[in-house]
Amino acid sequence: MSVDVDPAISNSELTALYESTTARVTAAGWSDSRISFQVGKARSVANAGPITLALFEQMRGNDRFLTVSAGRATGCEGDFCVTIATDDPAALLAAVDEMIASAAALGGVQPATEFRATSVDDTATVRAEPSADVDGAVSLWQQIAERGPLDKAAAISIPGRAGHPDAQFLLVQVRSATQQRDIEQFVGTQDVVDVKVLITEEGG
Repeated sequence: MSVDVDPAISNSELTALYESTTARVTAAGWSDSRISFQVGKARSVANAGPITLALFEQMRGNDRFLTVSAGRATGCEGDFCVTIATDDPAALLAAVDEMIASAAALGGVQPATEFRATSVDDTATVRAEPSADVDGAVSLWQQIAERGPLDKAAAISIPGRAGHPDAQFLLVQVRSATQQRDIEQFVGTQDVVDVKVLITEEGG
């Protein structure tokens, strides 16, 4: 169920509306996980507990975030997603770090909660979870970008589980096999980040 909400609504009013709506849905015997609130065109929240909703309310007022989605709402494959007007990996990392710090200040989230910042054209993404560092992947991305233009790139962190250490990944797309080989040779001297280099398909 999708609920369209006037973006001018205050945070306290949004909290009250969300809580009353989920209560009515639960009382009717439906799952509240089906509720998605669309707060204007670029702000959406779903499946929200108190901290998720509080963080969404805080993020939606940040003009630097062109879109804000929380709780895997519309267009968000992570738990918290924002779009910013740059493909600079450092800026994307800063947006992710800001969301994680804000969540911690509000009381914290599950260690496996994924925060995601993406460029407007969807060519650059940083995805991280609070318990796993992604700085190394972002730093390597910046070094690779200095060697030539990239079609797409994504830096990802995954916390270790079942005795395995945390992992950092960097996914890169380039135009030519020559550039692919150059990057693979360049990153082959390090073992901190797992790097995968793909060639962009024609028309992709």
